[in-house]
Amino acid sequence: MQENFLKVIKKNWEIILIFPLILGFLSFSISAFLPVRYSSEVKILVIQKQPNDKVDAFSAAKSAEYLGDVLSRMIYVDSFIDDVKNSSLDIKWNFSSSSEKRKKEWAKEIDIKKINNTGILEIKVLDRSKAEAKKISEAIANNFINNGKKYHGGGDNVEIKLIDGPIVSDFQASPNILLNIIFAFAIGLIGSLSWAYYHNFSRIVLEKEDKKNYLNDKINFFR
Repeated sequence: MQENFLKVIKKNWEIILIFPLILGFLSFSISAFLPVRYSSEVKILVIQKQPNDKVDAFSAAKSAEYLGDVLSRMIYVDSFIDDVKNSSLDIKWNFSSSSEKRKKEWAKEIDIKKINNTGILEIKVLDRSKAEAKKISEAIANNFINNGKKYHGGGDNVEIKLIDGPIVSDFQASPNILLNIIFAFAIGLIGSLSWAYYHNFSRIVLEKEDKKNYLNDKINFFR
């Protein structure tokens, strides 16, 4: 069975390659016309202050974990977005004036990840302009640092610090043309190989059926 399948691949290798190549070309064509976006990343550290005589590393880690969860949700609320918009960094605002649409657009452009048990939040901003991506990421970090009390509810017992960035990508972050081509090619190759396997399997079944019918005809002939 395996040898027959390999023979089918060798015999039809041109057809097997055509489909993934077509998908790869289509992926490139579509990706090339999508808007180019650059990324800017910042990292902030959320610190839960504790009395010197009651330092508990486990409780501090759990508290930082909880605060990270809270802040990672607050970044998508209207009041936070408004604070970023009204920052002193003179951001060129390209988001919708509709609150509902703006939230959806913001969610597509802003990504926040929490590093477990560290209190560190990684914030990534996508924008068509490197300069604007940097401004927005910086404004987000500044808003957390200066206005964090509005969002975490911990008062003066919580401190937020910028520990890294803004780091702006040298090359476009989206769309990832090379990755899209590889993915499309892989899907096409899997599809082509599946076709080859099915074609080989069907041929073997038909050959067995033909052989069986031939033997039955012979038996019936001599009866």
